[in-house]
Amino acid sequence: MTEYGIPIISPDWMVLLKYLAGRGKDEMDLMWLLREPGLVDRNRVLEIIEGLMGPAAFWAKQDMRSVFLEADFLDEKDRS
Repeated sequence: MTEYGIPIISPDWMVLLKYLAGRGKDEMDLMWLLREPGLVDRNRVLEIIEGLMGPAAFWAKQDMRSVFLEADFLDEKDRS
């Protein structure tokens, strides 16, 4: 994706990069990205993992689903 000739990373790929970086700031950014309504296509994130890892993607996808649940939990907690 480009904007004015400048390459821009999609939110789906940004989720993966933040997840892999794993620093405190990246984890906070990751939770923010996942909690923004309509910003990240979670199924697409899982498809990207599958495309990168093939059959070995099972555990990585399970771990990412756990991250999704954590973001949903935090979102629900904030609404209460």
